[in-house]
This record gives sequence, structure tokens and C-alpha cells, in this order.
Amino acid sequence: MVLGSAAGGIGTHETQHRKFLSSGTRSLSPHTLPAFLPIMAAGQLAIALGAKGAALHTATACGSGSTGIITAATMLHSGACDIAGGADAMITPLCTTAFARMRALSRRDDEPQHTAQRLYRSRRAAPTSPRALPR
Repeated sequence: MVLGSAAGGIGTHETQHRKFLSSGTRSLSPHTLPAFLPIMAAGQLAIALGAKGAALHTATACGSGSTGIITAATMLHSGACDIAGGADAMITPLCTTAFARMRALSRRDDEPQHTAQRLYRSRRAAPTSPRALPR
């Protein structure tokens, strides 16, 4: 099993951090670390699918899903794994604000068909939706 994602459970991390800051240590879930560590998604997916063998996670920022699939292709060819995938959804208040502060979000809301563009010079910024991928 190979899964690629850049940040894992960032939403869980943000939620638990807010609880910790507002209500103290006793409000923090004992499952906080396992819930947001990126490798845990690969492990949970392997369990859900009944996959046997190693669970591997790749994290290479925006290319994590692709890196996971390429790594898995090599492993599939050698017989070392039988499942591959890539997923990310960094659309949380913290991540969206960070992307906005970097000016990495598209401002072409009036032309959604141009929001997700390939890496052309005219591209203005990255889309924020998992469904808004370049063709």
C-alpha cells in the first residue's frame, strides 16, 4: 500500500490545537497524534481494504499524490505492493489563509474555467479544490 499526501490530517491538527488553547490539556484527544500523522491514512486505508504488507506514505508537497503513484508503480512492477493512491485536502482555515498570504490562490473567481491552469506563464495561482485539476 502506497499513499501520497502532503499534510495528512491537518484538519484534525487544527481542531485539536484550538481545543488545547481554549480548554487546556484535558480537552485534547489522546488520539491526536495518530489522527494527524500522514502515515496513519495509509495504514487505515490498508486496514479498510484488507491489504497485506507494508504501508508507505510519500510526502513531497504538491507532488505527493504523484510521487505516491510513481513509487507504487515501481513497487507494483516488482510485486512489492498491490494498491496505490494519492489524496490531499488542505482546505482548512489555517492552510487557506497561509496559501492566501503567499498569494498562491487564484483570484479569477469571475472565470472559473481559467482557475486551474497548467504551469504556464499566464497562470496566476493554484486552485484550492481537489476537483479543480488541470486537464
